[in-house]
Amino acid sequence: MSKKVVKNFLKKIDLVSPPIYLFYRGLPSHSSWLSGILTIIGLALLLFFCGFQLKYLFNRESEIPISTSFTYFIEDAGTLSLNSSSLFHFISLEDFNDKGNEEFHFPYFNIIGLQDSFAKYEKDNNIYNYDHWLYGFCNSESDIKGVEDIATQKFLTKSACIRKYYNSETKSYHDTNAPEFKWPSLSHGIFHQENKLYTIVIKSCEQYI
Repeated sequence: MSKKVVKNFLKKIDLVSPPIYLFYRGLPSHSSWLSGILTIIGLALLLFFCGFQLKYLFNRESEIPISTSFTYFIEDAGTLSLNSSSLFHFISLEDFNDKGNEEFHFPYFNIIGLQDSFAKYEKDNNIYNYDHWLYGFCNSESDIKGVEDIATQKFLTKSACIRKYYNSETKSYHDTNAPEFKWPSLSHGIFHQENKLYTIVIKSCEQYI
């Protein structure tokens, strides 16, 4: 293949040179073989980075996925239950020195979820005036039903998940498998007048049950 043929091919795939209003030798831009080489390098780099990002998407068992978020305004964002079928969550402690996850020590502190703002709870500091949820060690079977692939992370059983729900009207606790149990939720969005928050409080241990 002659150099002239190669240069003509590189000119045809040139995406770098700016367009012109008058055709130059039948071409819509002052294309050059050098610009064609730059185009090939740019496309190769683009494919490389796309493949690099896709690796995290398809290999998330052994890698921590890198994600990009896009935020835009919705007047009513609807309701999301904080369970495995809608928005699964758990809480873990990490030791940055050892780069590992620590096990929660529930005899020393409690993790409490409130369907209200922390400022409102802080005024009377009486947990029994509010519906709330108590956290305990995650159950690798029931807590992650439907998202079992997350269970491959070894620290899950050392982490905290919702274990009990307290009904402030009946003054009673209910386990996650009880008919009276209900999950907390995030509702409507922060700009909606019927917005429902979910606050997580970690405090020194008190016997609630």
